[in-house]
Amino acid sequence: DRERSETEYSALTLFALTGMMFAASANDFSLLFLALELVTITFYVLTSYHRRQPVSLEAGAKYLILGALSSAFLVYGIALVYGASGTLSLPRLAAAPADVLRGPLFETGLLLVFAGLAFKLAAVPFQVWAPDVYQGAPTPTTAFLAIGSKAAGIALLVRWLMALLP
Repeated sequence: DRERSETEYSALTLFALTGMMFAASANDFSLLFLALELVTITFYVLTSYHRRQPVSLEAGAKYLILGALSSAFLVYGIALVYGASGTLSLPRLAAAPADVLRGPLFETGLLLVFAGLAFKLAAVPFQVWAPDVYQGAPTPTTAFLAIGSKAAGIALLVRWLMALLP
């Protein structure tokens, strides 16, 4: 049973790493969302990996609820960006006319996407979930969640903001 448990843990870690690599290299909002959800869903399982410990299950439940909220912000923002610009592609968005990029619908969409990413990154003021989740998760998961997902998120933000902001 222990060998199977270690194999599952390693496989879940590799899924999370794969999602992080896809997120950091995403050129499209749809791939960005799928990659972030792959990372997030994997971390839901990894956070509550010690199923017999109530603190681990509580951490997983808190992360699930707040992760779903951040995903809702992200999806709604992506929908607004698509509604304003007609595309989900980063190169097409960068080449869009200035009146589209400065429109209130597009800016609101980008703000909601940024808020969803800030939740996932545990950036201020969206960091309220991090201490409880970090305390209840297994130590390797806490280290991976605290460092790996943040590094992928920062790479993604830098890439997207450099392309979209004037």
